[in-house]
Amino acid sequence: MRIHFIGTRGYVDKTSSKHKSRSSILIETNKSRILVDFGDEYKPNILDQLKPDAIVITHWHPDHAFGLKKVKELDIPVYVSTDSLKSEYYKEEEYKHLSSNFKTFSRNDKFKIINVEFKTIPILHSTKAPNVALIFQGELKRYKVCYASDVASIPKELRDKYLKGVTLYIGDLSTHKEKGLVRKDVKRGDIIGHADIRTQLAWCRDAGIKYAIFTHLGTEPIKLGDKKLQELLDELKEKYNLEKVTVAYDGMIVDLGELELKPEDVESVTPKVFATPQYALILVEPHGKMIYEGTKTAILKSRKFTSHVNEDLYLIADKLCYGIIRLKEPKEISEEEYEKLLDKHKVTKGELKEWCEKEPSWCKFPLYYYEFDFEPFKEPKPIKLKVTGPQVFVKTENIEFLELSSLSIEELEYYHALSHQNQWIDFHYLIATEMISRGVYHLDKDYIDRSLYWFSLIKEKGKDWVNEYIKNIKKYTRAQVGDDFRIVLGWYSSIKRGKKLYKHLDDTKIPITIDDCKKLALAIVKELLRRGASFNKPETY
Repeated sequence: MRIHFIGTRGYVDKTSSKHKSRSSILIETNKSRILVDFGDEYKPNILDQLKPDAIVITHWHPDHAFGLKKVKELDIPVYVSTDSLKSEYYKEEEYKHLSSNFKTFSRNDKFKIINVEFKTIPILHSTKAPNVALIFQGELKRYKVCYASDVASIPKELRDKYLKGVTLYIGDLSTHKEKGLVRKDVKRGDIIGHADIRTQLAWCRDAGIKYAIFTHLGTEPIKLGDKKLQELLDELKEKYNLEKVTVAYDGMIVDLGELELKPEDVESVTPKVFATPQYALILVEPHGKMIYEGTKTAILKSRKFTSHVNEDLYLIADKLCYGIIRLKEPKEISEEEYEKLLDKHKVTKGELKEWCEKEPSWCKFPLYYYEFDFEPFKEPKPIKLKVTGPQVFVKTENIEFLELSSLSIEELEYYHALSHQNQWIDFHYLIATEMISRGVYHLDKDYIDRSLYWFSLIKEKGKDWVNEYIKNIKKYTRAQVGDDFRIVLGWYSSIKRGKKLYKHLDDTKIPITIDDCKKLALAIVKELLRRGASFNKPETY
């Protein structure tokens, strides 16, 4: 799932190069594109560009709904709350042409659009235009997002019930100043306006949410500028114990599959330079693998280490070296803090119990929590330790980095099984190639095995490798182009299933994208048709 920030500006006149359009997001999955909010300044033709399968309107304020006034006709549903249709801002005669598109929900409701499940939560923001926060997730329920871009308050009982388990909170940056822009409606006595970002980060902290992004910028935040806003959010991130807090901007994309913010300049990153390590840190699996794959962002230990902190170390687990890690100063944590930080350190209660039986220091709190910097290798490196027994740190002189040619058949089979278990395509390629070179039969069981052949075809290199291949396609035999077609289809289906594939360029690699696959497939089909292939007869291609 990816979230596109179509616009990030609130209902204010002030604009900047990064905040021109009204706040709106597009939720993109492999099956659906769902637009949330369509404010007064949007023109209908943007819908032709975005191609949403549905629109969801959170509330009927001009900057969230009035773009629909200009739309003459739609062939997709528009989800609106029953309270929005009673709003003082909603004029039925202005939307008669869209009434058949409207699908209504209550402000405390559940509904599903294609493959995305929504939960609506009534929040305090405006009495004239009652608002909802949207909590949504895909069918696999791997990630849950709370979208509350216009909010004065979320009642505590609703926060306690619905914010637990949320991965990413998208909140309201109408103001960056303390106390927010909150006031009381004189007639009704309800809280209205916009919550302080500190209040919203406290909600995240209490719910254990790791990531927050702020949108819907008001006049003062836009005037302050993104650089200073990000500096403020970085300070608050530490205070409220979040992993990453970011200012959104128009055109920003959040890829939930990796929980990476894209483009890479969402926040300034200081390049990390790692020295050749003199020691290695040894972890039990699956914790080394989780660090390598980016799902574990902190280490838990029963002892406070003073040596090897802020030192470059090899990261080793289960006969593999994953990269270079640098531990930060440890923090002493209580049992309550252990629970709150579980999503970061990933040490389960079952593991604690198991470790306690082997080592008494694990049987009591406090424990010690280490954040770290990590530089992964392109693929894990097989290693052998020259020492035995329980180890936390080991000298590099006691580590042997193994050449694939030196591995026994049994060791190759072990690493081959590991590459399948972890779905490491690059690592599998190295191991399987070595096995085949020694005459070991390699079965073709799944896409990991089939990926072996992906590296031997479409050999063009360079950043423009797709266009280079298309330029050279007429030079290749029909058999090779036919094989290339099958390879591209394999890439496409693997990427659609969420796998990450890369084109290797000497010592670097670049991602293979869905668009790359589509462009290659179209060129190959045209070339095969030109050569007389018939796609109902696979033997012709």
